[in-house]
Amino acid sequence: MELLPPELILTLSDHFDVQCLARFAQTCKPLHQTLQWTLTERAKRHALASEEEYKKRLLFPDQGCRPIHLEHLYRLGAPLPRQPLVDAICAGRLDAVTGFLDAGIDPDFCDVRGIRWLMHAVRSQQYDVVDVLLRRGADPSLPTLCYEGETPLYMVASVPDRIMVRKLVHAGAATDFKTICDILLPHCDVETLRLAIARGGDLRESVHRARSMLESVMRNSDPEVLVFLVDAVPEICTVAHGISGRTALWRAVFFNREDIARTMIRARIDVNHRSYFNETALHEACQSPGSFRMVEFLLDSGVDVGVPGKDMQTELHYACEANDEGIVKLLLSRGPVDFTRQVTLAKGKSPLHVAAVGCSLSVVRMLLEEGHADVWLTDHEGQTAIDRARESHRDDVTDYLSTRSR
Repeated sequence: MELLPPELILTLSDHFDVQCLARFAQTCKPLHQTLQWTLTERAKRHALASEEEYKKRLLFPDQGCRPIHLEHLYRLGAPLPRQPLVDAICAGRLDAVTGFLDAGIDPDFCDVRGIRWLMHAVRSQQYDVVDVLLRRGADPSLPTLCYEGETPLYMVASVPDRIMVRKLVHAGAATDFKTICDILLPHCDVETLRLAIARGGDLRESVHRARSMLESVMRNSDPEVLVFLVDAVPEICTVAHGISGRTALWRAVFFNREDIARTMIRARIDVNHRSYFNETALHEACQSPGSFRMVEFLLDSGVDVGVPGKDMQTELHYACEANDEGIVKLLLSRGPVDFTRQVTLAKGKSPLHVAAVGCSLSVVRMLLEEGHADVWLTDHEGQTAIDRARESHRDDVTDYLSTRSR
């Protein structure tokens, strides 16, 4: 085959489809060199839309300006042309994608809307195709052709995907502060975050945006990311979430991580900070399953007790709502409870009213025998705890409360 004249080889190539031509060109190096230009042109014609389609949808203004997506600008509504490479990427057909790349398609090129191949693979969550494109030199930091901020990492943010985030960061995706705050903090693990910072992302340069970091990390389900951030940026302990008014301490309570809470208190976080519902972190702990140790820790750390939170309910109301006997007992042990004041605050509903409807008999018994609750207190509708228990068909609670009311 190497002895054949180039003209004859090019004539033979006219009778091959693109896939066969790509395999034919891989036979030997001289053959590949001869067919390279032909293969690239044939692959482009087959894999991509026509040049006319690109010109119809993408306007390239003066040099140095970004292209304009005309279809978006004028809402042309015309059906998209056939683009076999895009179809192969989105369907995860590795052989077809590899064949087109072997034929010379630029791994950083785009479709008629300016969306690059890597963006299509990320959006379709085609992990193997992403790997192929990255190995072939696709730049994970390049945005779409028309929109500068629309990078593959930002696409991941719309469909939270830790695996994809890790792939892109390991491949060298740009990680400035905005990327770290908007994408990595809500959606990555600690190792990915460490790698991003090692490659140039500096959290310390933007401590004035501690609130943004807090709001981002509060969406991450991995508590170790919060641990890392508190250690790296202690200033995060001095701000509150812009919408809920909660501090990072709430997140430590949510994860039931006493070690993180201790770290925050050492960083001088305000244990008595109130959210926009007037709750402290103790309210969160009292309604969270298995949080006895956390409640004990917060009490020992000096958190205020008897604070009227959402709907003016105190921590004891929250613990009764959760039917947590251990936390109820712990709260009662820390000092006398003014049940009359709690009825006045909580829209006429005392912790005993809450317990009579949804708690075990042992919690009801504890409120009366250890907390000295008044069985005759009425709620905003004039109903006692006995009345509420009877309405809820709590026969055991009704009998016990009736006995105590004599």
